[in-house]
Amino acid sequence: MINVLKTALRMIPPEPIIYSKFQSRAINDIGIEENNYNTPITIRASVQAVPRSMYEQLGLDLQKKFVTVYTTQDVVDVGRDTSGDRFIYFGETYLIESKTDWLSFNGWNSFMAVRVD
Repeated sequence: MINVLKTALRMIPPEPIIYSKFQSRAINDIGIEENNYNTPITIRASVQAVPRSMYEQLGLDLQKKFVTVYTTQDVVDVGRDTSGDRFIYFGETYLIESKTDWLSFNGWNSFMAVRVD
């Protein structure tokens, strides 16, 4: 079976992003729940802007910035009682909101992320 992402990344080289896997939530000293993340690592990925013309169709907030990312890394998106993983790309922090999991089938994932800083 052909790994489509691997084939595409030969033509469009992946870029490094600083990736942090969600670890846990904890209440801080002033009673606010905070997310904790594992130590950041550098992974290779293809990061693509989501066209503004697609925001309405996808139900996205026009006041936010979204990207779609393709990688061979296993990632976690936002779920009940959990945060998504996050990454830094060109100095901007993004939270992974939704994932299309092709990892077990074809060795890669795509996910949509929103800028959070």
